[in-house]
Parts: sequence; C-alpha cells; structure tokens
Amino acid sequence: ITYRYTVNIAQRHGFVYNHGERVLSTTAPGYALLLVPAAWLGLPIPLVSNALGCLSLALGGLAFWLLGKTWNTFFLSSTGLLLYPLCPLLLPTLGAETCLYVTLVLYGFLFYARGQLNATALVLAAAILVRADAVLAGAVMGLHFLIERRSPFPWRALIICGMLLLPWFVFAWLYFGAPLPVTLAAKQRQGMMA
Repeated sequence: ITYRYTVNIAQRHGFVYNHGERVLSTTAPGYALLLVPAAWLGLPIPLVSNALGCLSLALGGLAFWLLGKTWNTFFLSSTGLLLYPLCPLLLPTLGAETCLYVTLVLYGFLFYARGQLNATALVLAAAILVRADAVLAGAVMGLHFLIERRSPFPWRALIICGMLLLPWFVFAWLYFGAPLPVTLAAKQRQGMMA
C-alpha cells in the first residue's frame, strides 16, 4: 500500500492509492514520502526500502550501544549492538517501515535518557510521521518525566514536536478529511471479531 502511494506521488497523481480517490489507507504516510525521491530517480522502491531497513537495523544496534554507554552498562551496549540487527521479529518486516520506526523510537529513548529533550522531540516527531502509533512512546516518556524527573515541564520540546507534526495533520485533514488512516477502523472491526 505504502509503495503505491509513493509511486502515485512521484508520478504526480497526488497522495492517493487509486487515482482521484483521496483516501488515507497507509499507516505509514511519512515512510511513503521518504521513498518518493527514490521513485523520482526510477530506483526500485522495494530494494530501496530493504536497504533503508538494513541501515535502520544497523543504526538501531548503534542506538542500543549508545544507550548502554549512557547508562554505563557494557552488557546492554554490546548485546544490543550485536543482537538487535538480527532480531527475528524485525527481519521479516525489512521492506516495510517498521525497522525505521523502531530505530527512531530507540533514538528518542536515547536522547531522553541523555536529557536532550529537544532532540527527543525531533526524533519522536519523525517517528510519529512514519507511524502515528509512535505517539505511545512519547506518552511513556512524558509520563516518566512527570513521575520521575519532576523538573520544569519541557514546553519547548513539546512545541518543537507539535510544530513538526502540525503541517502533516493539517494537510491530512484538508486533503483526506481526517488525519488518521481509514485502515484503523478496519483493524478495530477485526479486533472485535471472535
């Protein structure tokens, strides 16, 4: 689904799955946009997506390494660096947005652990644009901040995140009529089935 959106955008048919139908069906709109330059260059989208997934796995391992270094935990550093890129749950998703999404969330946790809240906001906004459910990672960090840190609320980081997300949500609302994909309703119905 996401690849088809990418190709239609690149061919100037609009942000659509079917020509002339403005319906948001992909749960990874940011990923579709990220692949558009490859489509403009005529590169094979699945191959580019697989390469991006491989790079994301390597960078995710590095995120674990850096997170372990931040916490002075050599075991976490080395284990994450070596095992994350081989994760049997992520490898089957290589051509999809999942590896990039998880890696962005990992860097969000890394920057949060380092107290770099503006960088956290930037990376989490990117993750939310790739997949909207990354908002849950932000909620976890926000809840931890309120319970554990109890320092002045990071309004600047929240504004950065909001300003990065606002253009997409305004565009999606005006273009599609709703900022969330219609596939969420289908998934909710599936969840209610016996």
